[in-house]
Amino acid sequence: MAQSTLRSPNSVRAALFLLLVLAVLAVLPFGLGGFGVEFLMEILIWGLLALSFDFLYGYTGLLSLGHSVFFGVGIYGVTLPILHWQVGLWPAMGIGLLVSAISAVIVGYFSVKIRGHGFIIVTVVFATVMTLIAFAWRSVTGGDDGLTFTRPVLTLGPLALDLVHPLTRYYFTLFFVALSFFLCRRILRSPLGRVFELIRENETRARFVGYNADRYKLISFSISGIFAGVSGILYALFLGFASADFFQWTISAEAVVWTLFGGAGTLFGPMLGAGILLYLKELLSSQWAFTYLIFLGAIIIVVVMFAPRGLVGTAKEIFTHLRERRHKEEGRASTVAKP
Repeated sequence: MAQSTLRSPNSVRAALFLLLVLAVLAVLPFGLGGFGVEFLMEILIWGLLALSFDFLYGYTGLLSLGHSVFFGVGIYGVTLPILHWQVGLWPAMGIGLLVSAISAVIVGYFSVKIRGHGFIIVTVVFATVMTLIAFAWRSVTGGDDGLTFTRPVLTLGPLALDLVHPLTRYYFTLFFVALSFFLCRRILRSPLGRVFELIRENETRARFVGYNADRYKLISFSISGIFAGVSGILYALFLGFASADFFQWTISAEAVVWTLFGGAGTLFGPMLGAGILLYLKELLSSQWAFTYLIFLGAIIIVVVMFAPRGLVGTAKEIFTHLRERRHKEEGRASTVAKP
């Protein structure tokens, strides 16, 4: 049956809400100081990493702890061409995107063949191996000392903007994070996204009706890895720095926590979760330098216990329940009103 091209009221409301959030993010820097703008930029980038993880886990059901590989590859993919070849911004970003895509396809090809907990273990192994290589290959990566580079000029036709300026860098970051979000949303609302969800719900049924589940899991893994690479590219340009530490699997684990806290399978939830937890980390660490992790961990545990679908997922459930209850009451009222 062909899908209706008419947009539902829910989808229209969601689109308006997302546009409102984008408008708020566009004007927010004018009410913040220099540190606030930098911190907000960092939240957007980490939120994009969480979004990339949610694309794979929330919609295809694959829990990967290897997204730090693509994050790190994106960082070095844009850093090394700028540092050694003195290329411009757009070619460097193109190279970073290409190597992120290639690494995602390679890692995904071997990982999606393994089901269950073995998949998680394989992704951790890839992240661990890449971390060891990055630390050992100091002549290229700089190891734990890292590499520092000068950000290239942002050219837009006749315009040449300096990314050293925080506001320029902020809107540059906001543009690519927003673009990534809407691309992910568009993909997941397409027939391809429906196949991902079918595999998440019942992989055996997906195979039975004729879908090559491994192929679609590889596609999902690769797309997810590309967006993780974009977050790495943006983080390198945010810092002007690259380090082997960014390959460590613990970065992927943080994306998992942000996603579960905000709500898996919602796209917006993981980004919100990253923003809230990063803000709480900054706030609590300023008060309790050594014990803040205890308080932060307690907050995460409480939310996961009482809102197992995350903040956004639970909010959606509540609103859906209230709407259904209202419809039932309206139905009863109309039945009683009939002569």
